Amino acid sequence: MNVRGHYDATHQILLDNMPSGQGQPGYRVLTPFESDSGELLLVDRGWVPLGMSRAVLPQIGVESNARTVVGRVDELPQAGIRLGERPGNAAASWPRVMSFPRHEDIEQALGKTVVPRRVLLDPEQPDGYQRTAGLHLDFGPSRHIAYAVQWFALAVLVIAMLVVVVLKAPQLRP
Repeated sequence: MNVRGHYDATHQILLDNMPSGQGQPGYRVLTPFESDSGELLLVDRGWVPLGMSRAVLPQIGVESNARTVVGRVDELPQAGIRLGERPGNAAASWPRVMSFPRHEDIEQALGKTVVPRRVLLDPEQPDGYQRTAGLHLDFGPSRHIAYAVQWFALAVLVIAMLVVVVLKAPQLRP
C-alpha cells in the first residue's frame, strides 16, 4: 500500500504490552496519518523498548511534512480474552498509552473517523522503529509432537495395566 499525506505527530498512540521479536517488553507506536484524500489511517511505525518505568514514555517524535508511506495492511492486535471495559480518559495526555484498543476506542480517543486497519510501515521507510511482524518464540511443531507422544505413552501404559489386572482377576478369586 502506498499512501500520500502527512503524520499527525501530536496524537500518537503507544500500544502497551507488545513484546519485541525477542520477547522484551515495550510499545508499538501507532501514528495517525491523514491521506491527501482525507482518510485517517493508523501507521504502525514499529516497536520501541520500555524505559526504566512506565512513567517515562519513549521519545517518538516525527515530522508532519508531506510524504508517501509504504507498508502493508493488517488488523489491530487483539487481546486473547477481554475481561471488561476499561473507562477511557478523555483528558489523558498524548502520546496516549492503550492496551489492546478496539477500533472504536481509537476513534473515540482521536475524535475522528479512522480506517479500521493499521498500516505496518515497510522496513525501508524512514521514521520507523524496530519492525517485526510479531512475537517469534523458538519452538515449533516438535513441541507439540513431544506432548502428543507423552499422552499416547500414558494411554498405552493405562491399557497395559488394565490388561494385566483383567488377566489376573480370575486368579484372585477363591
